[in-house]
Amino acid sequence: MNTQEKEALLQVIYERGFQYEQKYGFCTQAVIGALQDFFAGIDDEVFKATHPLAGGGALCGDGTCGALVGGLAVVGSFFGRSRDEYAESDPDGWMTSCAIAKEIREKFLTE
Repeated sequence: MNTQEKEALLQVIYERGFQYEQKYGFCTQAVIGALQDFFAGIDDEVFKATHPLAGGGALCGDGTCGALVGGLAVVGSFFGRSRDEYAESDPDGWMTSCAIAKEIREKFLTE
């Protein structure tokens, strides 16, 4: 997939997430649902577990944006540390998720 195709796909996913947020609310799940529509491997338990993280957490409006949290949760579901790796001291295999998450966070803050 070339850069132009990637940008087009990201735009479609963005629009889908926006539509889900408008129709169903809960920004965290809107982001995850839109990503699930296009990428296999995002467990429904991730979708379910992030429900109360919308609106800054518990709909309180004073925490981290649920849309950002949803994106980070998906990154973690693909690249995060598994339970089997939890006790390992060598992060080489699972620190990728933090690097990707940082890029998403920086883009989020910029926009």
